[in-house]
Amino acid sequence: DFEHLVATYFKDRVDKGILKGIIDDVDLQNGVGEEGADIVLRSTNIVVGIVQCKKYKSRLTPKSVFGEILKFLLFHVKHRVEYRTVRTFLLPDIHNFTYYLATSTGYTKNTKKLLVDFKSYWKEDVKDLESSVSKEIAAYSSLKNLKYEEIKSELIDLLDNLNIKKIENYELEDWLTKNAHYKEKYFPDTFNKRTADQVEEIHKHVIEIKEENADQINKSIDEISSSINHVKTYFGNEDGISKASVDKGLKIPV
Repeated sequence: DFEHLVATYFKDRVDKGILKGIIDDVDLQNGVGEEGADIVLRSTNIVVGIVQCKKYKSRLTPKSVFGEILKFLLFHVKHRVEYRTVRTFLLPDIHNFTYYLATSTGYTKNTKKLLVDFKSYWKEDVKDLESSVSKEIAAYSSLKNLKYEEIKSELIDLLDNLNIKKIENYELEDWLTKNAHYKEKYFPDTFNKRTADQVEEIHKHVIEIKEENADQINKSIDEISSSINHVKTYFGNEDGISKASVDKGLKIPV
């Protein structure tokens, strides 16, 4: 599925050293996707980021993106309150942490604007933070004990300091194009159809090239055949080589 694809994308970048010094471990999560973290990213055994994967039919809007981010932060606050700790498993340090958002369909223009400078734009896009928080709390029963006024200042501080990076769908497509074995793994039907189509196209071009060049090649063969027979005439026909044999052996069928 899409989460496995994105996890493989990050693992491949780690293996190739592209994320050296930033991430060294990629862990696809089971059971915490509801909390807004499909993939956990670590560096020297410390969580330094998560990836939230969204496979929608339409592009992500600012409202849907902010809802996902808010959900993740609310679950962080919930766990912090429950365990009476400053740090939590998924967000140990807001100042050394990146929230990655990956989508299969892309982002609207306003969403891109929001994500480019989240710290500056989230307050402009979210006119009523309390209403947004209440909506997320109502959607998840495990968040029901959170009270907006009690977590307001902490939540605003988290939103102001959260580092966000978006992964565009074309980035994943480009990666798949350059790594055909992954495309075959995650899109076998599409890959096999395209492969079959490519083979058919190559065969078609070979036939066309053969037909275009056959006349010229056979003309040259006629000249060679004529030369051979000229030599035979000059030196005699003791070997019994006939012109028909020469033509039959050299001619390319059209």
